[in-house]
Amino acid sequence: MRSPLRTSIVSALAVALVLAVSTSAPAGARAAAGTGDRVASRIGRAAAHQVLDRVRAAVQPHGAGLTRSKPLPYQDLTVQLRDLVDAMPSMTPADRAQAIRLRAATLLQPQSSCADTPTDFAHQQPATVAIASANFCVHYVAPGSLFAGTDATQPSWAQTTSTTLEHVFAYETGTLGYRHPLDDGDHLTDVTLGDIGSSGYYGACAPASNAVKTEASCVLDNDFSPNQFPGPTSSLGDLEVTAAHEFFHAIQFGYNAHQDEWLLEGSAVWMEDQVYPSVNDYLQYVWGGGAIVNPRTPIDTNAQSQWYAATLFWKFLSESRHDPSIVKQVWNLASTYVSRTALQDVVSALAARGLSFRSEFGLFGVWNTLPPRTYVDRSRYPAPAYWARAHLTRSRRDTGWRKVVLNHLTNASMIVRPGSAMPRRTRVRLSVNAPPAPLGWATVQVRLHNGQVFVYNIALNVQGDGSKVVTFNPRQVASVVLIATNASTHNSNNRNFLLRARALL
Repeated sequence: MRSPLRTSIVSALAVALVLAVSTSAPAGARAAAGTGDRVASRIGRAAAHQVLDRVRAAVQPHGAGLTRSKPLPYQDLTVQLRDLVDAMPSMTPADRAQAIRLRAATLLQPQSSCADTPTDFAHQQPATVAIASANFCVHYVAPGSLFAGTDATQPSWAQTTSTTLEHVFAYETGTLGYRHPLDDGDHLTDVTLGDIGSSGYYGACAPASNAVKTEASCVLDNDFSPNQFPGPTSSLGDLEVTAAHEFFHAIQFGYNAHQDEWLLEGSAVWMEDQVYPSVNDYLQYVWGGGAIVNPRTPIDTNAQSQWYAATLFWKFLSESRHDPSIVKQVWNLASTYVSRTALQDVVSALAARGLSFRSEFGLFGVWNTLPPRTYVDRSRYPAPAYWARAHLTRSRRDTGWRKVVLNHLTNASMIVRPGSAMPRRTRVRLSVNAPPAPLGWATVQVRLHNGQVFVYNIALNVQGDGSKVVTFNPRQVASVVLIATNASTHNSNNRNFLLRARALL
């Protein structure tokens, strides 16, 4: 984000909003406080100061007109602003005042009226112009304002942003059936436009209070200039997926603003592809991390690079059952059971459909080796990262036991190919020695030259041992893939899995 010390929409809004933000909360937030939804800050004063330091560093400008030669780095302002609001009750008065200024310098606090905009008194005109549509109030700095600078937004682009947001609203709340964001008093979600691309951000949203369920407001870049956002996606495409992503954050905060980051960000990236499936900007995260290229990194890892890449898991859940409503079901559970983890909500959502989390997570491992008829966009994904490769021949028929150490919610796959001189009658025994049930899971894929793929589960006994014999005829079989899965939902890490493939002539 831009620094509050520079001449821009940031400084104009900060001056006008600090008192309002520090002395009152939106009506919805005050109502939430009376129902027990508001929570005290969960951290101490020192930790709250560290949160402030992180946000201060995050909003420092990286230089006007910043140009990136490669995809956007993994930066998440939404989560940092959420944490800032959550930490404010524990801050010293001085830190709290600075936190209020930082938030005000980043984006508007939700406004009860679309006309509530600061004034550029030197020019006797509003410092920002507001466009009211059916569901949004879009605030922007008009060219020629004293406070314009690089934040100046062409009215035509502001209108395009407003129109795009309305399409996003219709799809996310209408087609997909998510709740509207909580109302701040005028039934409109406030969106500020500013030159946040110069700081390396597409957009951000922030909760209005530290309540579990709260109103939100958002900020989007003011032009998505190709100079700041190079790559195959057009400026309009960048706007579209950013609007879909950030508005979904506003929706999420009405369900549970304190949910796990891999659900907050992973499902927001998932939403981009739901609303605009042809843009495919999310591919930068699939290539940069996640379960295809990093299958031995837990999907709930608390790292920004993994939060975005977790979209693969939400895509798997919705695409494997051809039903995107399962993600909404997870959010409904997160809203009902506000103290539970995202993983607990996923387990419950699957159980309600008669599905075992362990078997589904094992199938997720299968999908991430990209066999046919899996992800809709699988042809656009990077090659899967196999943990081990083996080539069995007449003279070398056995891989021997190979050990891989897996943390919770990870997979490891071994691909085995038959030598061309192997007899047609050849079979292969795939064996697994896993941790005791119910932690381990194992699957086998038989991939034929004609493109067919057969998937089998290996039945593991209570000690975690099991094997499966499948055909290994080199005239028919291109490869066999053995996948070991640590499906622990309780952070059972550093578990040994032994895998073996032995040809039977």
